[in-house]
Amino acid sequence: MRTTTLFATAFVALCLPNVGCTSNSSSGSSSTATGGAASTAGSGGQTGDAHGANPYPFVYAGGIGVTDLEGASKFLTTVMGMTQEGSDVTRDDRVERTFFAKEANRGSRVVLMKFNDGRSTQNIPAKLVFEAPDVQLTYQGAVDAGYTGILPPIDVSTILVSQVTGPDGYTVEILHGLADGGESPTEPFFIALGFGVSDLMASEKFYADGFGMKQTVPYSSSDLVEQTMEYPHGGGAGLVLQHYDTSMHDYLNNPVKHVSFVPDVNAFVSQITSAGGTVTQKAAAMPAYGGKLGAVLGDPDGVVIELVQD
Repeated sequence: MRTTTLFATAFVALCLPNVGCTSNSSSGSSSTATGGAASTAGSGGQTGDAHGANPYPFVYAGGIGVTDLEGASKFLTTVMGMTQEGSDVTRDDRVERTFFAKEANRGSRVVLMKFNDGRSTQNIPAKLVFEAPDVQLTYQGAVDAGYTGILPPIDVSTILVSQVTGPDGYTVEILHGLADGGESPTEPFFIALGFGVSDLMASEKFYADGFGMKQTVPYSSSDLVEQTMEYPHGGGAGLVLQHYDTSMHDYLNNPVKHVSFVPDVNAFVSQITSAGGTVTQKAAAMPAYGGKLGAVLGDPDGVVIELVQD
């Protein structure tokens, strides 16, 4: 049974204005309306090539597993208006394809992951959240393209929110009313990754202690409980921790990942392992990120964590 997850009522109003807004300082410090993945771009969104030395961490990308890479790519390009960024990257167990809201020039990246080890990517407890200039148009475009509507656009305070089912059964949430600073977006852009966790309180502590993230306003329904975490300086996309109290979900080793650009990879590895994370790839040059120093870890539920020194 699918449970509608009204992300907007909890996290959005206080947290996500920090995503994809312009910065007034090249040092990475931000005004009250700045931060997010755009904090080093200076043009309303972070581009893929020039980051410079950033003293603050930020969530650069959120990744999700897909069964049909071409079909999922078509959803992001034709429905969400995103653009493929670079060539496909082949890892040991998967092929990855990265997308960015190039026209909007804002938000974090979405990485589609096609696994070759037979793991299931269907109906996992996860969601992608987008800010869109026209929620009704984007929602209807998804429905017209054959994706099932979960929640038609509704007003929640000053936020317009809707939901559709994504290519592999995960939720895609489409919102408007969060952009603060910079020019109005012309296309949807990615602002949060949600994923299921087996122990919500333990995961909250893990992301607070390991990453230095802060909790924002929680959300709960008769089944779903959510807690969003974000870097204190408005670091890119939010991470929405999700736990279901009544419906059954598999929380372990789901095909989900998040990528943080950090000022010191080794320091973050130490913090995250002390908090309960597991190193799966020690710090080394990462070809997928142009040879930058990076490391790969797992959170307590096996969500993949990639750290890249920026």
